[in-house]
Amino acid sequence: MEDLKTLIKNYEDSPDNPQRYQDLVTFCRGKLVGINCQSGDGSMIVRALADSARSVTGREVVVKSDIIRDVVKSNWDSEETVIQVCRLGGNLCFDNPAGRTCILEAEVLDKISNVMEEKLRNDTPSKCWFLVPSLLHNYCNENLGGLTSANKLILIAARHFQNVGNKQENIDQVENFVTFLSGLQQHEGKSDLFTEKNIVTSLVHILENFAFESSIVSVLDLLQELFEDEKICNEFVENRVVCAIMKRTEGLCVTESGEAVSEDVASQALDLLALLSSHSSIVPKILTSELDMSLSLWMTSPPSPHHLATAALVAGNMATSDSSVLQLLDTAIPGLLISHVSPGSPGKVL
Repeated sequence: MEDLKTLIKNYEDSPDNPQRYQDLVTFCRGKLVGINCQSGDGSMIVRALADSARSVTGREVVVKSDIIRDVVKSNWDSEETVIQVCRLGGNLCFDNPAGRTCILEAEVLDKISNVMEEKLRNDTPSKCWFLVPSLLHNYCNENLGGLTSANKLILIAARHFQNVGNKQENIDQVENFVTFLSGLQQHEGKSDLFTEKNIVTSLVHILENFAFESSIVSVLDLLQELFEDEKICNEFVENRVVCAIMKRTEGLCVTESGEAVSEDVASQALDLLALLSSHSSIVPKILTSELDMSLSLWMTSPPSPHHLATAALVAGNMATSDSSVLQLLDTAIPGLLISHVSPGSPGKVL
């Protein structure tokens, strides 16, 4: 498409000239709606629009033209076309409320949801699992009421990450997904979203089964914010988050230099366990034989002062209700705790 290449060069040479972008949009619209748009041409057209929308002027022209409706009506017959649609949607939404409205009214998220649902159903590998969280991030950023309209696509993405493989090649898509979720702390409907089973199980899966340090830390950071909410805590506890946290208290993970023990991972997991135990409704649910054994071990032969201090803090939190105290008295923890009340114990423990 020599004409397309010329139009791209024209706006690249004059990036602040709206007419250059308008010429490109007019050409692309003709290709999208015309009978001469061959199967392989679709992705090239959408890519040209996506690239043009990287600039403020380009975004304004593309949004005003409403060509996104023609993109939605076109045949997304290839992986590359879907990739470019995700790029186009993300670029139009970037720092641009009008772009978000355009995307919503043209039902872009709905069509992407249908395509990704099919990929999920057929277990089809796709680069779009990296791009969808980026699109969602740009759509929801500063769009505090946007979760309702994005909910379907968010939950489809979460279902993918419930089973994401523990492979280095998946690090970027996992961290993109967690970064997107981390940006929703002030959004309307946050509590409802983060008690959705698909969201909960996706984060628990990543924490427990995805071994890479940077990804684990990003999930622990997110959960540290979420677990201030007792309702959200309860949903995660019902879905095995304590097992995942306990696994990470050892700090074992894959770092840039290979398998190693990460102090950051261990410390953040211990802090998260302590936060969980601060909620009265959570305490009876987490005082299991496994936790009892771990706390006893940390008090007997602590891997670090932080482990010992966490064991003392969790035990103290458990002693704040009568029923939990009775559970605690059936363990060796009170006696072990008393043994550390001495001048020789670390200040953090005392």
